[in-house]
Amino acid sequence: VFVWQPSDPNCTSEFAGGISRSLAKGIKASGLYVRASLERFREFAKSHIRISNERDETIVIRPQTFLLAAVKPKPLTLYFEYPSRVSYQLIKAAANYSPAVFPAERSVVRSGTGRTVATIDSPDQTAKREIEEMYGRVTQAALQHSATIMPNSLKECQLRAGQMVEGDVYFEGSDKTRDVILRVFLGDSAFEIPFSIPKR
Repeated sequence: VFVWQPSDPNCTSEFAGGISRSLAKGIKASGLYVRASLERFREFAKSHIRISNERDETIVIRPQTFLLAAVKPKPLTLYFEYPSRVSYQLIKAAANYSPAVFPAERSVVRSGTGRTVATIDSPDQTAKREIEEMYGRVTQAALQHSATIMPNSLKECQLRAGQMVEGDVYFEGSDKTRDVILRVFLGDSAFEIPFSIPKR
């Protein structure tokens, strides 16, 4: 088992690219290099993992064997989530995404003497149209993003000597979990990288 340590010269840390600006940590050991970052993605945890094979042999990559071991606030194992399920959950959320309340326009009906007879609340058509357009754009963006989940995921494969592979791996999520250890199993080696997951 190879454990990431900040003082180990074979271990690295740097900010990963992208919007999240998450911290990427790497371990070089036993002819392999594993670099990973971790962030929350809706109700899941998402890790972008890069693996380089510097051995003289082919190794098998099986992302479904990777896991997150929660350390704080209590021990918990968060298992691999299939990308198809993550994509489905995003599509499902997008389909159910709609405004609960539309803005109203209030009209007051008065009698000939100026006395209020009735107050009528009717939908503000302009505001309603703007909100529907905004929700439409949000839904469309979610659907477009869901279409990228499976192509960008790390697939099971045979990694030959001198090759590199990378992709996203999803795990079960937990709102209360803060400190976790990412465990990556590669052939006869295991890599452990600690992370702190930011709050939602």
